[in-house]
Amino acid sequence: MNPVIRQQLEKAYEAHLSGRLNDAEMIYNSILNNDMENPTILYLLGNVYSQKGYNGTAVNMLVNCLNAKPDFQEAWIDMGVALKKENKDDLALAAWERAESLGPHHEIYVNQATLYADSGDPEKAIPLCDKSINMLKEDDEKSLPALASAHWNKALALLSLRRWKEAWVEHHWRKKLKDVWHPRKEIDASEWDGKSVDNLYLHGEQGKGDEVMYLSMLKDCLHLAKNIVVELNDAVAPLLRMMEYPNVTVVTGQKEANDLGIKFDAKYALGDLGFLFRNDEKDFDGMAYLKADPERVDHYRNELNKLGPGPYVGIAWIGGTKTTKIHKRTIGLNRWNKLLDGITAVSLQYGDFGEPEANKYGIPSFGEASNGKDLLEQAALIEACDYVVTVAQTAVHLAGALGKKTYVMVCETPSWRYGAESTGNKMPWYESVELIRQAKGEEWESVLDRVNAIIKQDEKVAA
Repeated sequence: MNPVIRQQLEKAYEAHLSGRLNDAEMIYNSILNNDMENPTILYLLGNVYSQKGYNGTAVNMLVNCLNAKPDFQEAWIDMGVALKKENKDDLALAAWERAESLGPHHEIYVNQATLYADSGDPEKAIPLCDKSINMLKEDDEKSLPALASAHWNKALALLSLRRWKEAWVEHHWRKKLKDVWHPRKEIDASEWDGKSVDNLYLHGEQGKGDEVMYLSMLKDCLHLAKNIVVELNDAVAPLLRMMEYPNVTVVTGQKEANDLGIKFDAKYALGDLGFLFRNDEKDFDGMAYLKADPERVDHYRNELNKLGPGPYVGIAWIGGTKTTKIHKRTIGLNRWNKLLDGITAVSLQYGDFGEPEANKYGIPSFGEASNGKDLLEQAALIEACDYVVTVAQTAVHLAGALGKKTYVMVCETPSWRYGAESTGNKMPWYESVELIRQAKGEEWESVLDRVNAIIKQDEKVAA
């Protein structure tokens, strides 16, 4: 290779590894101008475009790369990754199978594990994770991110199967993944061991729904610390403040916590509390642990009464993002006709698409605050309703934490929070939540018909 080109490539690769993708892309393209069929450059550019979310471009780069070098295993692996990001699971699996035909590789197995876990088959995911783990060394710094990813995927599969004790051990590995774990470095304290301390710092992580769910374990900590400071998302913090625990202070950031002037003895993530307190199904009581503002509840009850007779049902029909299967978790309101005929519905749907679609189908909405922008406001609306009917999204956790009777329409390939099909129709976290699972190949209208029948039976019993 020309020494100048080699120097350019080294500079680009350094930028690539450090996350400066635009710099790497510019240099790779400059090299490609002079060597248009270089499979290594095409592969590296494909990797950059996939990381940037341009998966169509990535796939085309990788196709050209593989046309020039069909036995380029890493390119087949990246091809599968880009395809899976666009929810083309069958094509992704075929790409990884082609990669495996060229020899064993730990990335193949962890990627296949992710696909199976995401497609509702966590039993297949676990041995693939183990296969990847067994190929990597924990004391090898270069392989540590890949090893952590394999353990993390194993944790999610075990959580889906509700094999709690095993799962929480693997769950700790997320702390070695920079895109998943955000350590609270500004809090000068060691990790909590679950023993009694004077001042304990707990912090949330992941999404708002997860923070709400993990708060169910706060009660297990109350007797183990004289003072507890809990750091939460801005939207979640007001919910915990409503509880007025005498030894709990709620903050929304590390600076706010340090400004309290407290010397913390220990810190711990809310997501790790399961390791201490939820190792068996019997450890979950499922009881309500949050409450809504009574004045706002009365306000929404008055507003609901103006809409007509009950039952009053808060509904949400969109869940997730592109990367968290929004296409599988969303049920357009055009499918809700039969259910909507028998109830007085009100929107709980967050996001830019919620209110326009609610308006289109004549579903009342009390504004973006009660649709989820302000969880304290949404909690009051949920409490004012008789039921919640929703897809898998934050409203599930909020309604469950309040103890509101909730029916969740769960797609056939749900996240771990809803458990694999074999785990049944209850969420251990929330006694009031019932899962209405979509069978393989079942249309959503059929699932909605089942919800409709259940609510009618509930109303008949209540009468």
